[in-house]
Order: sequence, then structure tokens, then C-alpha cells
Amino acid sequence: MPTQDKYDRFKVLVLTVGCINYDHDINHFEPIRGLFKHTLRYDYFARLVELGRDGMNAELINLVNHQRPDYVFYITYQDQVELNTLVKIRNTGSKLIGWFSDDQWRFDQFSKKLARYLDYQITTDENAFDRYRELG
Repeated sequence: MPTQDKYDRFKVLVLTVGCINYDHDINHFEPIRGLFKHTLRYDYFARLVELGRDGMNAELINLVNHQRPDYVFYITYQDQVELNTLVKIRNTGSKLIGWFSDDQWRFDQFSKKLARYLDYQITTDENAFDRYRELG
């Protein structure tokens, strides 16, 4: 098992939706913050409400450019984060990880379209693994 020091060198940005449907921070941000010493939280849904879609996406790109996280953990919801924003995040060198919690019913309409913009996908649907593999 890796030592905690190994994780201390990584910076992680968690893109969360706050408390939509349930408290995503308890299930996602808090465990990640417990593992990685340098963890930042960005509630893209709250910022969307405050800034609008274009403003939130511009702010997110600026945050990634300024902070230069090693990993961006993206808790997906709908299409608030634009595909072009995901491309720009990956172009910084950050590894983009997508969390898909509804692949049982949203894979074909949603997750499949985002997968190619991400470096890694996490899903709660054990049947989605082969479908992600087929996408490449």
C-alpha cells in the first residue's frame, strides 16, 4: 500500500455540484480531501447560478490555469461544464476523471458523449465497464 507521502505531492481539484439531490461533498469531496493533502473544491453548479454558464466555464478554466492541479475530479450532472472547457482543462496537463453515478440509465444519452473528453471514468454501474472499454 502506498504511503501517505506519495499522495501529498498531488494537487486535486474536485468539481462538485454541492447538495443537489444529496450532499456530494460528503460522498466525494471529503474522502478525496482525506487522501490528498492539496485538495481544492469548486462548486460549478453554485457558480453557474451566480455567473451563468459562460461565466462559470471561463472561471473554471482560469482556476485550472492558475492552480495547475494534477487531477481534476469531475462529478458529472448535466451539461453545465462545456466540452470545450474539458478540452482546455486536459490541455493544461491535468488528468480529468469523470464520476458517472447514473450509467444504468444515462450511459447512451450522456456518459458516452463525455467519455472521450476524459482521461478516466468512474462508474457505479458494473455493466458499463465493457461499454467504456469499447469506446477506447
